[in-house]
Amino acid sequence: MAANGRRKSVSGSVVKPPPPPKLAQASLHRTLSDISLDFHREEKGLGTITEVEKAKCECCGMREECTMEYIEKVREKFLGKWICGLCSEAVKEEREKKEENGLEGALKEHMSACLRFNKLGRKYPALFQAEAMRDMLRKSTRRSQSISPKPMSTIHNKPAISRTSSLESRKEEEVKKVDRMNRNGEEEVAEKKRRRREGVQVSLRGGCLAASATAIAVMLMATEKGVADIYGLPLPLNSSWSFSPSYQYVVGACTVTILYSLFHLCLGIYRLLTGSPITPSRSQAWLCFIFDQLFSYLIMSAGSAGIGVTNLNKTGIKHTPLPDFCKTLSYFCNHVALSLLLVLLSFIFLASSSLVNVLVLSTL
Repeated sequence: MAANGRRKSVSGSVVKPPPPPKLAQASLHRTLSDISLDFHREEKGLGTITEVEKAKCECCGMREECTMEYIEKVREKFLGKWICGLCSEAVKEEREKKEENGLEGALKEHMSACLRFNKLGRKYPALFQAEAMRDMLRKSTRRSQSISPKPMSTIHNKPAISRTSSLESRKEEEVKKVDRMNRNGEEEVAEKKRRRREGVQVSLRGGCLAASATAIAVMLMATEKGVADIYGLPLPLNSSWSFSPSYQYVVGACTVTILYSLFHLCLGIYRLLTGSPITPSRSQAWLCFIFDQLFSYLIMSAGSAGIGVTNLNKTGIKHTPLPDFCKTLSYFCNHVALSLLLVLLSFIFLASSSLVNVLVLSTL
C-alpha cells in the first residue's frame, strides 16, 4: 500500500478508492423540515408563566410568593381567608380533633392561637413557654385520671402494676409550680407598668411645681420705671405687677398650684421609695382627677386674665391717645410675657396629670 492510502495494482499502477455515497438533497430538506416542526411543537407545548404575588397569611403573618390562581383556590377552601401551608395543615388537624366545630370553628380557634402567640409569645417568650408547660401538665394529669390502668394480674398471671399516688402528687405539684411561675410573671409585668406610670405622675407633678415657681419668680421681678413721650410732653411711668389685679390673680393662682403640686410630689416620692402604689384605691384616683381639673381651670383663667392686660399694654388703645407702654417699659412687658408663658406650661402639666389619672381609673 502507498503512503497516501492508495493501493497499487500488480502492474504498478495506482488504483483510487471508490467515492463515499452522497445523500439526496430531497432527504436533507425533509430532515430539516422535520426538526423545525418538532421545535415548533415543543414551543407551543410550553405553558405561560403567570405572575406571582406575595400573599400574607391571615393567621401567622408569614408571606409567601403564590400565583393568583392558587390564592383564589385557598380562599375558596378556607371561607375567603388566605392562610399559608403550615396553618392550613394545623386547621385540618384541628378540624379532625373537633369535628363538631367544623371548618369555621377550627379556623377561628387556630387564628386566635396565632394572634395570642404574636401578642404574648414574641414579647414574653419565657412566660409563653411556662404557660405551654402548664397546659401540657394539666392535659397529662387529666388523662392519667380519666384512664384507669388495667390490672396486669389477669394477663399471663403477672403481678398488677398501678399508678402510684406519688406520681400524681408530683404532677400536681409541677402544675402548681408552673401556675405560680405564670402568676409571678404576670404580676411582674403589671408591676413594671404600674411603676412606669407612677414615674410619669411624679415627673408631671415636678414639672408643674417648677413651672409655677418660675412663673411667680419672673412675675415678682416685673417692675420698671421710665418716661413716655406724649405729644412732646415727658410723662414719668412706674410699672409693677402689684398695680394690676389680673397679675395679682396670676401670682395667687400660681402660689396655690405650687402648694398642691408640692404636696402630691412629696407623697409620690415617699410612696415610690416605700414601694406602695401612689393611688391605691379608686376613690383616691377620682379625688386626684377632680382636683387636677379644678387647678387646671384656675391656672388657665389666671393666665387668660394676665394675657388680656399684657396685650392692652403692648397695643395701647386705638381710639384714645394712650400710647404703647411696652416701648418704654420693655423690661416689664418681657418679664410679664415670660411669666404668662410659664403659667400656660403649668396648665399643660396639670392637664397631662389629669389624663394619667383617667388611665389609672381604667386599671383599678
